Amino acid sequence: MKVTILSTSDTKGGAAIAALRVAQSLIEIGIEVKILVFSKLSNSPHVIQLHQNNNSFYLLASKIQYAIESRFLHTNDYSFSSDSWISNELFRHPAIVEADILHFHWINQGLINYNSLSELFKLGKPIVWHLHDFWPFTGGCHYPDQCQKYLSVCINCPALVFNSANDKASYLWGLKHALYSKDQVTLVGASKWLAGEAKRSSLGEQCNVYHIPNPIDTTVYCPGDMSSARNIFKLPEGGVNIFFAAMNTNDKRKGFKELISALTILSSRTKKFYVTIAGKINKELISNLSFDTFCLGSLSSIEMISAYQAADFFVIPS
Repeated sequence: MKVTILSTSDTKGGAAIAALRVAQSLIEIGIEVKILVFSKLSNSPHVIQLHQNNNSFYLLASKIQYAIESRFLHTNDYSFSSDSWISNELFRHPAIVEADILHFHWINQGLINYNSLSELFKLGKPIVWHLHDFWPFTGGCHYPDQCQKYLSVCINCPALVFNSANDKASYLWGLKHALYSKDQVTLVGASKWLAGEAKRSSLGEQCNVYHIPNPIDTTVYCPGDMSSARNIFKLPEGGVNIFFAAMNTNDKRKGFKELISALTILSSRTKKFYVTIAGKINKELISNLSFDTFCLGSLSSIEMISAYQAADFFVIPS
């Protein structure tokens, strides 16, 4: 069996890392896997960069589109991906043509546009879409916040500055609705919650939906020597280390402000803990805290293993 995974990146962001881990798990059980990406950052022989010769141009075009649309077309409270300006004949790529199954992960910001997406569906190959957010079953938002229009029809989208009954979200929702069918599309949620939301959605009702947890290599992500791990980051040996990680702590969905509130309550009862933080952070958020914090910055997958091993608790308040 040949599986081709589509992902915007192979290592940048949690969705990309998850896609790479899924690929490795499939390879280990004897499945032939290729990973087709917009931006290749690893040296994996299984990863193929889509635009090898003109990648700088495509990356720049994608960044310009994202900046313009975020600034002028999208409201501040939502993350929204519309149709990419970049057109490509992805469906003609050998990795696509030779595949028995197409396995989508996070495919926004340059990898694919709706014309290419419809051409991929026309190939008639089974499509497994691994959900990393709501985008596959909405009119374009990655997270709907309080909006529940994805349960019926996406119109008058609150994520768009110019919204109406015939706005961009309505158009994109209609395109997806025309493409999806139970015979071809399977949506996979890594969490029971996300799989459940997909089942509730009007687009998800047209698909097979399953909950399958992400794979993790427990021979790598396992307890280690805490003292050595703390020494790597020059962390205190004594005290309880509470660890928090997010690609961007400024993203309200990650729950960092809620964590700070909880830790402030805890600090009034005990001083025997400190906090380590991995990822992008606005240091103003922690400038006046009554407990010690250590910012580790953006960490590689290998560094994250040590960060986990250095901690007494990992807190995920998203």
